[in-house]
Amino acid sequence: MSNIEELIYTAVTGNAGIAALVSTRVYPMMLPQEPTLPAITYQRISTPRVTAHDGGTGLEYPRFQFDVYAATYAGARALAKLLVALFNAKKSAVTTGTVTFVESDRDNYDPDTGVFRRMVDVVLWCNDDA
Repeated sequence: MSNIEELIYTAVTGNAGIAALVSTRVYPMMLPQEPTLPAITYQRISTPRVTAHDGGTGLEYPRFQFDVYAATYAGARALAKLLVALFNAKKSAVTTGTVTFVESDRDNYDPDTGVFRRMVDVVLWCNDDA
């Protein structure tokens, strides 16, 4: 069985709209040294687990942060909008039995590099063996 990070990568790179903009430039944790933009990074922020009085339930709801990088503000917003649509879909884009929703998003700009960034926080409800 694949882990949730592999399933997320497959869902993001398998989305036609996102793939048209970034191809496979979707990276865990950080961008390469001299990245081609636009690009996306993702990282697990936390993994709360649901417990009951008699122990674990096997259910968790990890939070992932997706960082969308682009040369323009409009480019970052457009790519982030595609991510929001992917993860707010009624049918999970990740895997059967997983529920996803976007909790928040926000903007950032790095004046040293001139790169615009949009951060999107996604929560996934899933079994802990996903």
